[in-house]
Amino acid sequence: MAENADRRRYRRYDINLKGLLSQSDVPVQRCVVHDVCAGGLLVECRDCTADNRVESGRRVRIDARIAGADGLRPVKMSGVVVWSRDGYFGLSFDRPSPRLVDELRHQLGDDDEADVPPRRSSVSEARARAKLRHVASRLLPALLRDLLLDANERLLDEADRVASNTEQSQLFADLNVLDGLRKGD
Repeated sequence: MAENADRRRYRRYDINLKGLLSQSDVPVQRCVVHDVCAGGLLVECRDCTADNRVESGRRVRIDARIAGADGLRPVKMSGVVVWSRDGYFGLSFDRPSPRLVDELRHQLGDDDEADVPPRRSSVSEARARAKLRHVASRLLPALLRDLLLDANERLLDEADRVASNTEQSQLFADLNVLDGLRKGD
């Protein structure tokens, strides 16, 4: 089964494009766009500190220069930060543009500022993935079984308090269904 990174909504393209990050109340910061897709960007903030880090939900703009047929031209990419961690953040475009993505794709290998190292997964990112796999494979099924047992107990208590046989038989039918789910996978 493919991992979530392999089942993304849009195809992602690796790119190393230096730019300037603008936020409303923070001085301009240097950044590097590491990859692009039709929905947004993965950006590394080079000048981020604890005082001026990029937070989820903020509107930001990235100004960069890309090579075109007629030389370098400025490009502005704006959007909302959808997640932020360890100096990296994901930007969702305000107005997705297939033309912009195509232009950025042409930057692959054309970036004349090649001193930017390729993006590596951080240790914390690898730990987070491992933890999510652990939760999905082991802890989540156990939690669901516990919830089903609690629901069974509550339904049994409720069955003793109902006034009519119809309600009681409905509760016992619900108990049988939940018990079957608990015994199944």
